[in-house]
Amino acid sequence: MPITVRDLVAMPHLNLTVLSDGGGLDGAVTWTHTSDIPEPWRWIADGELLMTNGACVPAAAAGQVELVKQLARRGCSGLAIGSEMYCPELTPEMLAASRRLHLPILAIAFPLPFVAISRAVAE
Repeated sequence: MPITVRDLVAMPHLNLTVLSDGGGLDGAVTWTHTSDIPEPWRWIADGELLMTNGACVPAAAAGQVELVKQLARRGCSGLAIGSEMYCPELTPEMLAASRRLHLPILAIAFPLPFVAISRAVAE
């Protein structure tokens, strides 16, 4: 049985914080993908958790909503954003879209290396 987003959040050593869930925490995580390039959904497969330092998150609400819509359309299991990095402030519109589309948004506490999450999924 694959690990879920909820399982990852429950692992104390990962120290992940749920920013928005919309009921998507029980989605299976098949793998992790790290990207900070624009339009990261082009390289996401079904069930993958996208981890980012936030550089791919647009500052404007419309761009943030589009990011969530495209990730959900591709079947992304969630968006995990590194805290204290390069992410603009998340807008209420983005968080509402994530809840509506059941795409969890998580905060990765600094300085947790992203590979720790990848290892948890792989194990």
